[in-house]
Amino acid sequence: YSNLNYGLLGTIIEKVTGERFDQYQKSHILKQLDIKADYLPSNFSQKEFKKLGAVYQKKDAAGVWNENGPWRATQDGYPQGQPKKDTVALQNPYAENFQDTYSLKDYVPGTNATVFSPAGGLRISCEELSHALSMLLNDGSYKGKQILSPASVKTMLGREWIYDDKIKNGNNYGGTILSYGLGIYQMDGKSTARFCKDTEIDLVGHTGEAFGLLSMLAIRPNTKDGFVYIMNGEAIEEDEDTRSAGKFSNNYIWEETLGDAICRNVFVR
Repeated sequence: YSNLNYGLLGTIIEKVTGERFDQYQKSHILKQLDIKADYLPSNFSQKEFKKLGAVYQKKDAAGVWNENGPWRATQDGYPQGQPKKDTVALQNPYAENFQDTYSLKDYVPGTNATVFSPAGGLRISCEELSHALSMLLNDGSYKGKQILSPASVKTMLGREWIYDDKIKNGNNYGGTILSYGLGIYQMDGKSTARFCKDTEIDLVGHTGEAFGLLSMLAIRPNTKDGFVYIMNGEAIEEDEDTRSAGKFSNNYIWEETLGDAICRNVFVR
């Protein structure tokens, strides 16, 4: 997995279509799914901007964690109100002190779509994310409209890469990404990537992780079952604080807790 690959893909989309990445996504994908999400908070309508929630951590501006301290908005706090239209704040959870806001007035499509954060910069609600889930569960169709071909969905959900521990053929993201399709990976029910403690349930989907937000979209292969979630707010540091580690998998404790609850109360009856 690499965030940069999505920036490269976004730039290729711009080069081929001549459209800016965010505008292409909104016109050709999101609109078809009845999704009003945007990569740029500056371009939300006033009504949609009022719904935008900040992402929080108990970490100060200097990067010091204090679980007993106040919550701090790490992204999308906007105390001064909505940013000027067609501006973008560069976002990098690994270099938070090097962020700034830039105008897109003179941006030329095909230059560098990473500024739109294609890997995870889409501001979307849990309800809207479920529209994408519905499309994947129905072979690329949403409310009777074919958004993606069944063949494309099948390829996305399949295994294009499988981690081999003997030859170390890539980064398995701490044992949580052991095989990968096209933008989607497999979480086998017996593996260190699993989300269910006592029941073997295979999942296919993708998690999200940045700035204090944890999210997931997942389906059960060969069923019409799936789920989405978005969690907001971390009081302790991922990875560095041992309490963030899962108990039965290599996922974070928060992911384990919610994922296993879904397995026990929704999938297992």
